[in-house]
Amino acid sequence: MNNFDQEISKYRKNTGSNISKIEKKSKHKHQYEECIIRYKFSFMGKNNLHTELSSYCTICGKIGDRFSKEKSIVEEKTIHKQLPNGMKYLTHMSGKEIYEQYHDILPVFNAEFSDKYIDLNQREN
Repeated sequence: MNNFDQEISKYRKNTGSNISKIEKKSKHKHQYEECIIRYKFSFMGKNNLHTELSSYCTICGKIGDRFSKEKSIVEEKTIHKQLPNGMKYLTHMSGKEIYEQYHDILPVFNAEFSDKYIDLNQREN
């Protein structure tokens, strides 16, 4: 009997990651710019449109996170509102208000909620 067969090795053979199954890693450093993304969806038989600020890679179209207040060109206003019972509350600009105010300045893309990338050729004019 061979002693090497019974020894437990200190090192395990690399079998790859079982956590991440990314097929292909990006061959570039993402360069994100701020944009508006409009998501179409149906709810209770009615077509709706959800609009939000986001970012995208100008090279490959990967959807990123929303920019911080310091980096964003959008000056999102806090709006003071009052309920009929007299209570006051603060709210932020809606997606519709952001679109109306910034669609001429920021690129606008349409996407599905499940999309991780946008089609750079489908930019709204």
